[in-house]
Amino acid sequence: MLGRALLVASALALSLPHEARAAACCGEASGLGDRLLDDEVTAVSFRASTRGRVGSFSSDGRFDSLPDGVTDVEVALSTGTAARVTSRLEIGAETSGKLNVRGLQGESSIGGGIGDVRAHARFAVLRATEYRYIPGIYPLVGALVPTGVPASRSTPGQLQADVTGQGNAEVLLGVSLEKIYESAVFVTMEASAGFFVPETIDTVAVARSPRLAIEGIVGPVLDPVVVGAGLAYEHEAAPPGAPAATNGRSKLELVIAGSLDVDFATSLVASLRAALPVDRFGTNEVASVSGSLGARFGFY
Repeated sequence: MLGRALLVASALALSLPHEARAAACCGEASGLGDRLLDDEVTAVSFRASTRGRVGSFSSDGRFDSLPDGVTDVEVALSTGTAARVTSRLEIGAETSGKLNVRGLQGESSIGGGIGDVRAHARFAVLRATEYRYIPGIYPLVGALVPTGVPASRSTPGQLQADVTGQGNAEVLLGVSLEKIYESAVFVTMEASAGFFVPETIDTVAVARSPRLAIEGIVGPVLDPVVVGAGLAYEHEAAPPGAPAATNGRSKLELVIAGSLDVDFATSLVASLRAALPVDRFGTNEVASVSGSLGARFGFY
């Protein structure tokens, strides 16, 4: 769950409606759900994604590729919706179903189920269309409801193939900056902080440090196609009470995302996320490559 592969539709609205919708493609640092364009009342998205583990980063930042005989693949189907409450406020939620395939030294296991539910609210302090060069400013508030199965409740002998959630409820606070410049280039940056509710494991409350995430994507607007590339960074300090020398976890991923307008209300959206297999580009974290493909429907 920590390696999120969900594609978020960031509302980078322009005075030209077609270009505005084409730019609703990219940015997912907070994982807070699909965005609405300025003139949309609601939107619905459906997405299929897959994630494959290719290695891991040790506590000292060394990258090790996946050993022979180890399989770790996840397939997910996700759906999300967003609705406008006022001219500047929107809310939404998303959920998913997951299938995991795990293998280790000749043993294999397949499992899955419902993932965690995310809800969000997004407020337009400054819309992206209000000034020529100043980006839009959108504070974000979200919550994760741990409806999936966490690793702490995984069935013994299943190689954690039944794990579909992170186990901790989480409250997220963030902000998104979004703009299309001269109808030709879009830029979106998003930062968030996630605060976890302690998870109870065998009557013991296990706490986690806040998780910080930042993501930036830039790319051309080539009507009816938009393609962007950027980087996503995530960091979580060691748990409270851990020895002083204990490293937390971090990862840096390459992000490529895009959208294609099918008609005025429908877009196809796609994304690719890949950990950078370079020493010091991650700590205490798995390294994965994930991709998603889906459709987004806006209603006016």
